[in-house]
Amino acid sequence: MSDDESCAVSEVPYQRELCHTSDGAVPNITTTFASSEEKRYNLARFALSFMVVKMNQGQQGSVKDSKRRLHAYCVGQAKSGTASLWGACRTQFKAAHEPERSEVLAKALQIADGSISDDEVVDWLKKRDERLQLDVDISWCNYFLLDHLVDTFPSASYIVLIRDCYTWMESVIGHMLTREIPSDAREFMEFWFRTAEHPHGEGEEQLHEAGLFSLAAYLTTWRDHIVKCEARIPVDCRLIVRTHEFTAGLPAIAAFLGVAAEELDCDQCQLNQGTWEGRIADYVDTDLVESVVNRTCRHTMSQHFPEVGGLEDAYRLWSERR
Repeated sequence: MSDDESCAVSEVPYQRELCHTSDGAVPNITTTFASSEEKRYNLARFALSFMVVKMNQGQQGSVKDSKRRLHAYCVGQAKSGTASLWGACRTQFKAAHEPERSEVLAKALQIADGSISDDEVVDWLKKRDERLQLDVDISWCNYFLLDHLVDTFPSASYIVLIRDCYTWMESVIGHMLTREIPSDAREFMEFWFRTAEHPHGEGEEQLHEAGLFSLAAYLTTWRDHIVKCEARIPVDCRLIVRTHEFTAGLPAIAAFLGVAAEELDCDQCQLNQGTWEGRIADYVDTDLVESVVNRTCRHTMSQHFPEVGGLEDAYRLWSERR
């Protein structure tokens, strides 16, 4: 598939924050690859690399009443504030953050390689839904089940959290450099970011040396997530929330879900904020960044972040975070 934004995707694969060493050097990631037979078995380790806070019973939902009040899914991007949404919902609703993550990602791989039928996926989703009985299922992993979720639960509500492409890419890169990622998980990410289709180009040598992907790999993945969610989820079932406006957007989220705004806990909606203080400019010239953004995802950025004309504008979004 072409990088060009006009070739926006319908079958989209799978997402990774950055830190300097004490001497100021840029860290490196060394990679080895596990055998394909081990990939699904060890998928849980991949999921753990994206863990927001230690998984415990509370994350599965702390609800007072077993009766479901809502039926909603968050299909936001990784590193877009899914933990914050869980924090806002967990007090009053049966909300879970990344429930059964490893199983969901294993199913995603089976869907991708054709080893499971659509009927089998639908049957699994229905049984899982009946068992969990969640008001709000919040997970970046849900994106990989999007087609089947929308077809199976057409009356459910879908929240799409999106972050500008610049700081999203930096956050994912930071995650790759600051978290231990098993070799089999790395292989999964190669699939998700379609690295074979997006090799490193001129000026991206430091990205390659650090074990990071090409700019095009990150930016097309960012674009494809948003494009597919818009194409696949009906407008009346979909709410798009920009991450830097999450707190200010809580009343809109409540209205979309049909609940009172005070039922969403504003005090618990700043979870899992990144710790990396580096910048993409540590690895690649910012003119090249802008060139690849223009080629791959400028149209999508203009639609959802019209005030962001470049990297510095994106940083200002976060300095004025609401």
